[in-house]
Amino acid sequence: MPRESAYLFLEITIFFGVILLFPRSPVWRELGRPTRLRQFAVLFFVWLGVDVIALNLGLWHFPQGSTLRFRFLNLPIEELILFVIHSMLVLIVGFAFLDQEVHGTDQRGRDD
Repeated sequence: MPRESAYLFLEITIFFGVILLFPRSPVWRELGRPTRLRQFAVLFFVWLGVDVIALNLGLWHFPQGSTLRFRFLNLPIEELILFVIHSMLVLIVGFAFLDQEVHGTDQRGRDD
């Protein structure tokens, strides 16, 4: 596996791992709701903004040879995919634990 795609592979693996851990999370039913889409967008753009600011301030950089060549706002495509995955993971895990706390159920939907 080329070095530049290893990071992307890790991100996708984590995403599918969480899907397997929380297959009946209430977030799956609600992801299409406007409230959830706004929450997703806020998380995505906060992480995007922080990364763009840090990149422009020189706090970190992405070496050309260690990422894929596709870039947006000077960020590698892997970083943008990371923001999408992380935003979804925060919603999935957050709602799974919130549902467990509010309703007293585990991720399989059974009572404690």
